Amino acid sequence: DMYRNFCPACGPAADEIDRLAGDSKYKGQAEFLLLNLGPEKDVEEFKKKRNLPGNATHGAIEMNKSVASDFGLMYIPHKVLVDKNGTVVNNFSFGKPLEASLDELLANGGVRKIEEKKTDAVKGAEEEKEEEKEEDTKASDKKKD
Repeated sequence: DMYRNFCPACGPAADEIDRLAGDSKYKGQAEFLLLNLGPEKDVEEFKKKRNLPGNATHGAIEMNKSVASDFGLMYIPHKVLVDKNGTVVNNFSFGKPLEASLDELLANGGVRKIEEKKTDAVKGAEEEKEEEKEEDTKASDKKKD
């Protein structure tokens, strides 16, 4: 789960992640991370404020375009399910609840076995890159003329 301290919805989302991380059915099967998109000091502040039991691993990651595009991040809180091969299985701005998707993934041996679907955000970013390439090609062709 990716969050920021100022986000009112991020607290309950972090509570859910920490609850799932403490569930015995996921022990040794899944890792749960709470990633603060702010400075490292915000991590401890958030843990104290939420009084989280500490079942999930906490860390900070600098928010940038790469993080946003790699994970289809448009809103916070933002949950991402990644399989054991590092493939993003689901972004949870919309779609199935996290627990149902996680159970399905684990039933498939921890690897996504269904056809990979890209989020609208990822599709949009890829389309923008393709359009930029086409524009660059046109500009290059004009220079040659």
